[in-house]
Amino acid sequence: MSNFKKLMMASAGGEQSYLALGQLNTNVRVLDHNTPGTLGSVTDTQADTDQFAAINRGGNFILTRDYQSNTEGRIYTYSNGVIGSLAETFTLNGGPYACAWSPDDDYFAIGTTGGSGTDRLQIFSWNGSDTASLVDSFSVTSTGVADIKWHPDGDKLTIASGWSNRCYMLSFNGTSISNLGTKIIGGAYSLAYSPNGNQLTVSGSSSLFTYDTSADSWGSVNSISCQSGNQITYITNDVVARVGGIGAGRGSLSTFNVSPSSSSVIDVEYMTNTQGNDGLDGRGLDVTNDGAYIVAGLADNTYNKLSLFSLNSSYQFVSLEDTFVPGGVAMSQLCFSNGLMFCQNY
Repeated sequence: MSNFKKLMMASAGGEQSYLALGQLNTNVRVLDHNTPGTLGSVTDTQADTDQFAAINRGGNFILTRDYQSNTEGRIYTYSNGVIGSLAETFTLNGGPYACAWSPDDDYFAIGTTGGSGTDRLQIFSWNGSDTASLVDSFSVTSTGVADIKWHPDGDKLTIASGWSNRCYMLSFNGTSISNLGTKIIGGAYSLAYSPNGNQLTVSGSSSLFTYDTSADSWGSVNSISCQSGNQITYITNDVVARVGGIGAGRGSLSTFNVSPSSSSVIDVEYMTNTQGNDGLDGRGLDVTNDGAYIVAGLADNTYNKLSLFSLNSSYQFVSLEDTFVPGGVAMSQLCFSNGLMFCQNY
């Protein structure tokens, strides 16, 4: 699915820090992280939304979905941890599964699963007040779209369809979508651009693949074997984090040095759910802007937990700082209001 991000201390960067949490079949929640190293009490919840909770770059709207209708997207006003009024609803051709705001906040992309059609990526325009308008859609084979990432320049985006083992690199000129190239990658469930946009990493069923994207195409590639991963995010231009581990039988959070020419593991931390089990699905991942903290979730449809770790300057895990039991079925996307995913408009 997808995921969302926010974390860091106001004292370090002068920013308020909250964590937006998407959950399956229940409320979006916002946690307070303004005390360093903690996941504080719930600041706000919003009923009848679920699965993802993407805050735009401007920090004034939050994008989610209505799980009761299954094909309705929703946008709520948002400010400093508080979800406000319903600002917009829009209809999709299938169940929304992944979402991403464009870097300039003028557009948002929604990936769907199911539905009767094959146009499972839809890009909408929205100026914050008028009706959200469908700009263009793109046909994705098989079941649908598992993840979406915009290139930092905003005129490209790449989507992953793990069910069809494909990734599509697309251009977008504000009015139409065109395909720049398709890659066959087994279990391509999650992906992320480096902050400078020069490389793209895809998390497959048993490897991380890092491509040179400096020429706006699928360039040279390097891979590194790892456990299956559900979510990935860049910390720097050549350091990426991944959470997952179902295939290996236990939940793990890892950091990697990655590039199109070489890759290596930096550190691995094993996680457990509230019952002490670790053979779980990795759901949700984000890192604060200063790279000091990373948050990740584990889910098994019953016993779920978020774990907050501190990182050192070499991107190794220092300690488990805090945990939070959200109560929902699964964490799909996490988003720190001042996190790296947020900056990349995941």
